[in-house]
Amino acid sequence: MHAFRAVFLGSAVFIGAVPSLAVTALAQQQQVQPASSEGQFRIWLKTLEAAGAKVTTGSIQYDANSDLAKIGDLVIAWPAGAAAQGQGSGVSTELKIGSLSLKAFTVGGDGVRFTAADANDIRISNTNSPENGGLTLSHLELSNVFLPALTAFKPDVTRPVSSQISFLRLLSKATINTITADDAHFGADFSIDHVTLTGISEGKISKAELNGTRAALPPLASPDEGRSEFSSTAIVLDNTNLDPYLRLFEASAYLEAGSARAWNNLIDKVSVTGARVERGALSASFDKVTLEAFKVRQFEQNITDIFDRAALDPSYISQNPEAANRLSAAIRGSFAFESAGVSKADVAIPTQSGVAKIGLEAGSLSNLTASHLDRASFDTLSYADAGGSFELRRLDLNGVNLPVQPTTVDPASQPVAAALPTVGGVTAAGLDARIGAAQFGFEKFDLAMSYFIGATPTNVKAAVDHLKFVVDQVTIPGLRDTLVNFGYKDVDLSLRLSGAWRDSASAVAFDNIALTGAAMGTLSLSGSLTGITRQSFQNPRTVLPAEASAGGVQNLRISFQNDSLFERFISEVARQNGKTEDELKRILSTNMAAILAQIESPATRNKFTLAAVSFINNPKIFEVMTTTSAVTP
Repeated sequence: MHAFRAVFLGSAVFIGAVPSLAVTALAQQQQVQPASSEGQFRIWLKTLEAAGAKVTTGSIQYDANSDLAKIGDLVIAWPAGAAAQGQGSGVSTELKIGSLSLKAFTVGGDGVRFTAADANDIRISNTNSPENGGLTLSHLELSNVFLPALTAFKPDVTRPVSSQISFLRLLSKATINTITADDAHFGADFSIDHVTLTGISEGKISKAELNGTRAALPPLASPDEGRSEFSSTAIVLDNTNLDPYLRLFEASAYLEAGSARAWNNLIDKVSVTGARVERGALSASFDKVTLEAFKVRQFEQNITDIFDRAALDPSYISQNPEAANRLSAAIRGSFAFESAGVSKADVAIPTQSGVAKIGLEAGSLSNLTASHLDRASFDTLSYADAGGSFELRRLDLNGVNLPVQPTTVDPASQPVAAALPTVGGVTAAGLDARIGAAQFGFEKFDLAMSYFIGATPTNVKAAVDHLKFVVDQVTIPGLRDTLVNFGYKDVDLSLRLSGAWRDSASAVAFDNIALTGAAMGTLSLSGSLTGITRQSFQNPRTVLPAEASAGGVQNLRISFQNDSLFERFISEVARQNGKTEDELKRILSTNMAAILAQIESPATRNKFTLAAVSFINNPKIFEVMTTTSAVTP
């Protein structure tokens, strides 16, 4: 791709320079030269020679009725370092055109005009770097063209990015009705079968269509691993506007706009069909990818000087952390996509045990910036490898923040906490998973998080509906045997959880934790976990476990709403001990105080004992509560 950039930029400079060198001389000579396309073109060639170029043509034919000039075997060789006076040595850039037709070709003081151009066998190359391969086109057509005079452009070698922006601003005055090109090759790394550009005016392109695009990707570690390439059937860009991009680098834009930083569309829509990426054994294919409203807004400050310095000195950014931070923050805050989508994606990733396959029926992103994503949605997401597989019918992520890790002048003296992403909400539906011999799934999963300290949420709500698996998959032998003895073949669990941290009380209040088992019952828990400070959320791995174990529980409420679990328990225990169910209930009631003797608080122990005895005799709801001021260790 480096070769492609070099060829493309070199070609742009060459093509842009040709009309500019011709304009001044032609403006002076037009009074005494024929106004025909042939006459204008011959004068244009003479001015190129006067400027230092070497020009040869095989033939020039002219049809006066249609004002059409036909040129054969045109070669324009431009010396390296040639100035306006024609000084320079050694051919650098060379343009070859097998055949060229120009209709109504004229040159004036403001630029070059022609109503139509048709060219075959075009090649632009740098003869000093033949390895770049150059730019080649088998066929090129243009209609209703105006190319501005570039004589006013004065490049500043000390400010390369600023100069490039000035050149593009001047070039944006060009108007072209249509451009079509066939078999475009930019070196050996990039090619397009067919290109169509329409409605070029004032730095805008109404539509750009690229069919049959192929681009070589950076080489793999070993060439034996296979090719590395991107390809697509078609790429379509609707309504491209370069003006918002150019204004990022123009000082006048910041004077005009002040602190206002309105978003403007750089490209209204990008559609890519039949996209495929191959990197050895890794491959990815996408039926269609769309990007809606690629937006840009001005940087908070004009930082074009940083771009200029970085262009002159590749080490400038790495040696200037403050400039790196300014540059990173500016870029992250100035580009966004309103939405993006993908349909029918398939990815194959090589693994030690074979190939992992990822599939996606459809996906979408909403309001994506470098630091935030409003929403990500995925339909029918699947994964499979030698160890197992899963399929998820739907996955939604909301409020995703992607913080940046800033560069500090001295990380040792200014430590920075790890910048971790945060997610406001996760919703998943229809999971069907297999890991080894185990199979499980759920109907729905919801997780909402807010009020983050660092990457740790202080307000959490979660719900799982119908997490299902067969009892034979339980890996704890005692629990598995108990479930079998109780008559369960399948387990169906649902969970509700809600909790929030209160800074003033240094406590986490869990409003409701409810675990429901189908044909079992519902266990509910609420209360407050005391002694939890801000440090727990700033250092959740180290401080939180220590504070949780040292704290206590206030306002504790425990309840169990029985479905059939207690009856199954009584029946099985009675069977194992040779008792009737009524005999077992009497034994449990009589000995409940001893069974709960490990509860240290007498008041709490008495509450549990009375509640348990009541539940044994009427197994509907078991409930225990502590007083507001009581702290249960």
